[in-house]
Amino acid sequence: MVFWTTADTRCGAVTGDAATGHAVTGRAATGDAAFVPESGAGIAARPEPDRRSRVAVVNVTRGTALATRAELALSGRTRARGLLGRTSLEEGEGLVIRPCRGVHSFGMRFSIDVAYVSDAGVVVCVLVPLVPGKAGPMMWEASWVVELPEGVLERTGTVVGDRLQAFYYK
Repeated sequence: MVFWTTADTRCGAVTGDAATGHAVTGRAATGDAAFVPESGAGIAARPEPDRRSRVAVVNVTRGTALATRAELALSGRTRARGLLGRTSLEEGEGLVIRPCRGVHSFGMRFSIDVAYVSDAGVVVCVLVPLVPGKAGPMMWEASWVVELPEGVLERTGTVVGDRLQAFYYK
């Protein structure tokens, strides 16, 4: 089921066409996921997502998975807590924060990669990596952010202008 769609852009200005991502269908990590091609942005198919929900985050432009078991931070409390208290993120893990226009790593013990994503589904900024004790920029174009283990964005070739999509597990 589709949670939302997004597309990627560079820090500042959108540099991609949100309607030209590659179609993705089939499995997302450990569960089946359906893709609604060229659907608009917004939450679909799951009326009340919560913190216990898990999603897979896919770079539709490049056909790569960024996270296969990302947690959602949708409430004010879970967004404020973020990854604080964790000692690491394992490969395949991540945190999707929505809504979100800026992040920091004060109090964190490890570096992360961060992709800021617009409501239109375009990556608008990437931080590779965000080291502990730093603040990322405020990106007014961003609607949500995905935090990933260090190195994931580089390994997957994710850049500003790519389209990302998050899928709920069935």
